[in-house]
Amino acid sequence: MNSSAHRPSFGFSSLRNIITWFLILVLLIYSLYSSKFILNKPDNPDCSVPSSPHLSAKDNLDKDDVLTSPANTSSDQEPARKTNLLAAPFPERQDTTLQLKHVVFGIAASSSLWESRKEYIKLWWRPNETRGVVWLDSKVNVSKEEERLLPELRISQDTSSFKYTHRQGKRSALRISRVVSETLRMGMEDVSYPLAKELETMQDRCIQRYPGLYGSDDRIQACMAELGVPLTKETGFHQYDVYGNLLGLLGAHPVTPLVSLHHLDVVDPIFPGLDRVESLRRLFESAEHDTASIAQQSFCYDKDRYWSISVSWGYVVQIMRGVISPRELEMPTRTFLNWYKRADYTAYAFNTRPVTRHPCQKPFLFYLSSVRYDEKRGHIIGIYSLHKDQFPYCRWKSDSPEKLNSVVVLKKPDNNRWKRSPRRDCCRVLPSSRQTVMYLWVGSCRKGEQAALGVVTAKCEVSVYD
Repeated sequence: MNSSAHRPSFGFSSLRNIITWFLILVLLIYSLYSSKFILNKPDNPDCSVPSSPHLSAKDNLDKDDVLTSPANTSSDQEPARKTNLLAAPFPERQDTTLQLKHVVFGIAASSSLWESRKEYIKLWWRPNETRGVVWLDSKVNVSKEEERLLPELRISQDTSSFKYTHRQGKRSALRISRVVSETLRMGMEDVSYPLAKELETMQDRCIQRYPGLYGSDDRIQACMAELGVPLTKETGFHQYDVYGNLLGLLGAHPVTPLVSLHHLDVVDPIFPGLDRVESLRRLFESAEHDTASIAQQSFCYDKDRYWSISVSWGYVVQIMRGVISPRELEMPTRTFLNWYKRADYTAYAFNTRPVTRHPCQKPFLFYLSSVRYDEKRGHIIGIYSLHKDQFPYCRWKSDSPEKLNSVVVLKKPDNNRWKRSPRRDCCRVLPSSRQTVMYLWVGSCRKGEQAALGVVTAKCEVSVYD
């Protein structure tokens, strides 16, 4: 008989006893913990709805009865306590709309040309509204009256320590390129643009590395390249340095804002019979009524007289015999010359077309002579007068625009033009009882409206390249 059968088994019995006592201990601890909540109640329960500034005003009004229910009061004897969620402060919304006060103008000028150049600044500078500084190479005399009409004048820092080796350029390019940095160092309020800050910290060292560059623009671009910042490609926002007559450019401006005019002293006055300052003053008369639409092109066709009409609002109306397609009308005519005299028309960054040699296709020019705002009708009335010129003989039997003395253009102000998708305005020929006056309406296109060739018969269709 095996003796092991009579041996007691202590292992299994001991483990069972340990588990039993462990479970009894856990139940005892849980009972003691639960009794704390059963025997002790809170003295002042608060079940009121907390005020929250994130709840909408509509929800607050719809749930007013919830806020005044008995569940939201400390006792039945106390008056109902109403939480005013509408009075809760909402986070203040910061206006991020770009305004004129957010732009600072850094203007470089020469003391030798200041007497003539200051008249340009007076045309667009708005005292107590625009912000900026004119940086001069030496001190100039300014009357007290002019101090009120002009920006603050300052003298640029000495740049004689900077290297400049370009044989055809001028050292003034160094001073002009530093206008951004010098303006930023003045510490104007709210002037802290990231790129300007970065440029200011390194520009003086940067331009020392490029003594062979020609102008100030080249130096700015070189420093931006070192910062790794590309030039933003914005359609239409480009600088065109040209000579001659600006009619071709301003008469067919792209569908983008007209921002500035360059090198006014080397181009012809934009209005015949006026000097440069007087011409700009007349252009600004239209800009005061509708800045966003200045020099914006639109075109239409007079199907009864077989005319093509191009309107550069606030500047000029061009009327041509026959039908010229919109594709050709929107291309500037080469009335101007390239800044580099050896370069031809292929050097432009935009398409151009030649000035027509066809005697019947020469445009009749009607320049702006006066403009006013009609408050009763709510639109701008511009009168464009015929520029008297020698018109070549034309064999076409169609009516000649030479019979017109003036063109009256009606337009409503459109300050929100650039907040919409870019589109050229539409032009409509209005009926007129006077043979010497044409009336046009320029404004936003109606649904389905277009400048179509189909409204005119093809008997006078020609190309400007003929």
